[in-house]
Amino acid sequence: MGDIAEANGAARTRLREVSVCRTPRRPYKRCVQKSIPRHDEAPAAAPARLLARPAGLLLRRALHLAGRAATSLPGRVSLRLDPGFLARARSHQRRIVVTGTNGKTSTVALIGYLLGQAGLRTVGNLGGANLPQGIATALLDKPADALVLEVDELTLARVIDAIAPDLVLVTGLFRDQMDRHGEVRSVRDRIADALDRAPDALRLLNGDDPLTASLAGGRTRFFRLEQPPLDVPADGTDCPVCGAALDYTSRIYAQLGEYHCAACGFAAPAADFAATATPEGFAFEGETLPPLPRALHPYSALGALAAMRALDLPVRVPEWPRPVPGRGDEVRVDGRDVVVVLGKNPASTSWNLARHAASTHLFLAADEIADGRDVSWFFDVTMTPVRHAFTAGPRARDMLVRLRYERHVESGAAYADAEDAFRAALAATPEGGRLALVATYTQLPAALALMRQPPRGKPGPAIAGFGPRVHPPRVDAPVRIALCLPDQLGTYGDSGNGRVLVERLAWRGIPAELHRILPGDPAPRDADILLLGGGEDRGQRRAMEALGGWRPDLAAMQEDGVPALLVCGGLQLYGESLTLEGQEVAGLGLLPLVTAPGDRRLVGHIRIACALTGTTLRGFENHGGHSRRLGGVAFGTVLSGNGNAADGREGEGIVVSRTIGTYLHGPVLARNPELADLMLGWVAERRGWSKLAPLDDSTEAAMRAR
Repeated sequence: MGDIAEANGAARTRLREVSVCRTPRRPYKRCVQKSIPRHDEAPAAAPARLLARPAGLLLRRALHLAGRAATSLPGRVSLRLDPGFLARARSHQRRIVVTGTNGKTSTVALIGYLLGQAGLRTVGNLGGANLPQGIATALLDKPADALVLEVDELTLARVIDAIAPDLVLVTGLFRDQMDRHGEVRSVRDRIADALDRAPDALRLLNGDDPLTASLAGGRTRFFRLEQPPLDVPADGTDCPVCGAALDYTSRIYAQLGEYHCAACGFAAPAADFAATATPEGFAFEGETLPPLPRALHPYSALGALAAMRALDLPVRVPEWPRPVPGRGDEVRVDGRDVVVVLGKNPASTSWNLARHAASTHLFLAADEIADGRDVSWFFDVTMTPVRHAFTAGPRARDMLVRLRYERHVESGAAYADAEDAFRAALAATPEGGRLALVATYTQLPAALALMRQPPRGKPGPAIAGFGPRVHPPRVDAPVRIALCLPDQLGTYGDSGNGRVLVERLAWRGIPAELHRILPGDPAPRDADILLLGGGEDRGQRRAMEALGGWRPDLAAMQEDGVPALLVCGGLQLYGESLTLEGQEVAGLGLLPLVTAPGDRRLVGHIRIACALTGTTLRGFENHGGHSRRLGGVAFGTVLSGNGNAADGREGEGIVVSRTIGTYLHGPVLARNPELADLMLGWVAERRGWSKLAPLDDSTEAAMRAR
């Protein structure tokens, strides 16, 4: 263990050195933070400062009397009157901050409970309002023995400056709200910068997550968990220090587990606080505690317990508290169990689907700012437990399309009204069975309302369903679809393009095989279709190493007319040059295109007129590189959005022979089935088949009509 600790220390030193030299990150849009005063703005006049707390308290009381939530608006008013209002936090004896993409709310609530069991009075934003205005609302209460705050990753630096925490706990890092947060590596870097502003704070880190463990510095302690593995998609299996592939001897779920980097020595740290979770029980530091409720995530429990130990406070758990609203609430309705869980990103949704077995699922899906406007991540959720599905919410049709491409999902329907969807889902759930409501963040209130006051009566008509999906089988050699480097170029749900192609062939009775081509594998020379997706700079750099070795084969495939779909990062890597981690590097040179950093990141919905399909295609773009064509033709004319560069000046994408490059995520083939069939038609032509049979794409048509 001494050698590993020494290697980790050296690796973290190198990481800090690299961080100093990082090129400045360009700001992402942060609409939710508009009009939030900074704590370091010019101090308010004395009369305004004196009014800040009374005004906030008065407004909070008025909102409570009106039966409305009062988690943020009172604090917003207090911050307007006194931009330095957050400094009130320093009056609390202990100050604990919890951040990370997943599990903050449950961890903070449990820390508050454990502090109470230890006889300490606690103040905090236990309702989950984790931006400065929510934190300011919590500070309206009188100072207590301990302040426990959940803090948004992007505002962590501001909050740390204001309150000077004693302890900062980082739960784990997964992709989340990528149009706002950026890529996972960017979130990790922002947290690293924030932690450097609190040199005296104890860092309490999830050592099972390599991204989180790499934040070590100063006083650091790690918590680690042993539990049975779960199938949850990973968000960072490359070394956060040097970028090489991590070797795993065991995996808990996603990228969490026992890892080691052979290139630089970075490895999973020794645990300062350890727990074991099994279906039969939960043990912390060798002490057997009551079994965890199904709704309480083991990492939330472990993080909270570790925080108590790190602060030298006693741990007393006579029983576990009730779950945070929306994290496993359960009631019985008409002889059926109904449970509500949060599905905010691939990791949390996959975890909750596996954790809460159900006969029927109702997905309430939205794309508000707090949810993330890009819903491509639906395609990276492990949907294995789902059989009968209903959807509602602003993105009900998108979720229905996702479920349509999961062959084990037997039935699905979308509803315009959540109450109608609930009625239909409950009726489809057998007596004694379980209905799981899986809600994105802004849909949680609607899900909780359905659970607390279940609507009665018959449901209205559905607005969309699956329609027929299967044609008689044919006898052919399977179509080989090569999904290249999905771990490096799989950040934006583009792996779903492979699923779409496989299923659209299967529905026509044509066998197909989806092959994941990984670094070190031979080039997919015998593939019928080649797919590349988008990824972070670090992932693109690793992908380039593999692609460079395959270049002769890739060039031959392009010359032979093998259909290829290159999305975002894949498009850039095929070009003449691009910029990765602040350095210009040569691309494969297979497309006449150059990419350089733009003056702003291009994020949002996009529509293009595509001559190849003769239709309007839709997608979601999220890229900081701006591309310029040196030849070829544009994939489409921008109708709304940006495309290759700002304001649509360069058109969208590029086409050379049957190689299509585009910035459209979505995944693009799920949102635009005519493009999928165009590529499959090229395969049919190469194989000498007759024209492909048409499919019923009314589900996709309903989604596009939204």
